[in-house]
Amino acid sequence: MQPEGPTQPLRDELLRTTRTVATKKSTNLPIVAACVAVIAVLFTADVLTPRGVTPTIGYCVVPLLAVQTGRRRFIVAMTGLCTVLTWVVHFLEPPGAPAWMSLVERSIVTGVLWLSFVLVWQRMNAQNELARQAQVLEDLNRELRRSNQELDAFASVASHDIRGPLATTGMLADLVASRLAGKTDQDCAQWLSLIQSEIQRMHSIVEKLLEYSRFDADRLGVVECECEAILATVLDGLKADLTANSAQVTHDPLPRVKGDPMQLAVLLQNLIGNAIKYRSDAQPKIHLSVAAEKDFWRFSVEDNGIGIDPSDAERIFRLFERGEGSKSTKGSGIGLATCKKIVELHGGRIWVESAQGRGSTFYFTIAHTYRLSSAISTAAKQGNEQTKSAAASSGGSLPR
Repeated sequence: MQPEGPTQPLRDELLRTTRTVATKKSTNLPIVAACVAVIAVLFTADVLTPRGVTPTIGYCVVPLLAVQTGRRRFIVAMTGLCTVLTWVVHFLEPPGAPAWMSLVERSIVTGVLWLSFVLVWQRMNAQNELARQAQVLEDLNRELRRSNQELDAFASVASHDIRGPLATTGMLADLVASRLAGKTDQDCAQWLSLIQSEIQRMHSIVEKLLEYSRFDADRLGVVECECEAILATVLDGLKADLTANSAQVTHDPLPRVKGDPMQLAVLLQNLIGNAIKYRSDAQPKIHLSVAAEKDFWRFSVEDNGIGIDPSDAERIFRLFERGEGSKSTKGSGIGLATCKKIVELHGGRIWVESAQGRGSTFYFTIAHTYRLSSAISTAAKQGNEQTKSAAASSGGSLPR
């Protein structure tokens, strides 16, 4: 069997196009016949009706029939033919009727006929615009699938081409450390410890990149979520960090929302985890609140940590980007980018209000009704941008 060549998709598309054209032609034949039949009947009735133009008002139906063909020239031709026939009968009328009456009546009929044409023409334009928007949505879907494929490919590279050498390097570093235990000076021991720490950090970055790549619209499982239960699960997972830092987490009554419970749990875990990680000298206090807006729920996660410079308020949500004030604390620059991706997949947006030394409040919205089209549109754009950012960053040094 001969493998499918690169021209096979073009052949399939050409075959589909040919079939579509043939189908349209076969569908248009009855419509054309109906238009011709209506015109013939009305013209005959107009000729046989003395001194009257009442039958010609039926010509206004012809543009409504002709528009079903979707061919603009045919619509114009049929409307023009009806106009010509309306005035041809004017000259065939028997004498006896005032000429001005026939002129006025047929002028009115002609005006109504072309008014019908204008309305039909505008309807066609509206249909074409809807078709264009549908095509734009289809293009966005295609772009989203392409960006997801790029992210999956990037995750595959991170999984196989990075984790393998890292594991080998880590094993060798552990072996060297165990062989030279007690035989090296303090500086050498610190260097070996630093190597092991950096290897663990790289493993963490790779795992977070893999997690980031898994969040897309195709894997989104939207159900009715109980936010109270999601938060309880998150706090249970963060129990060790909360206890070690004596952190206090409070919250308002939380609603039920439409979303993916797993992704919403990751969102809350990242925001609460960051509030603990970037704490100030005071006891960490974190409060989760929610407000009902017209079309969405507005959540907020407030802390009393070190805060964020307002100039970094947008940059921190980009992949591998971190605020200037957080450079002293180890991090990957992936957590908030993941939060942004999750929120946008749920039809919302995320932002922060903060000042250095005064804590931070992260806001995010979740739509009352999940809309796939808006989620796909945003995710396609953001996925493309984040993929480029990730690819660029992977070529250089990753942030600490």
